[in-house]
Amino acid sequence: IQIAEDRKVLKQVINSLPDNQRIAFILNKYMDLTYKEVAEVMNISLPAVESLLFRARTNLQKKILGKRNME
Repeated sequence: IQIAEDRKVLKQVINSLPDNQRIAFILNKYMDLTYKEVAEVMNISLPAVESLLFRARTNLQKKILGKRNME
């Protein structure tokens, strides 16, 4: 039951990310694209991908911890 709840929370938190962060995160983590491949798909630079993924991970961590503290 806890795993299902955790997945639901993760999905909600991922969906709450800004579009560009969410897309980069999904391409990298769920579709297993490299940073270079994400850059090509999104038509952005490699440093931009690195920045988007860093911000996405930071936002995910803050939001997940925030939800856990509310429980």
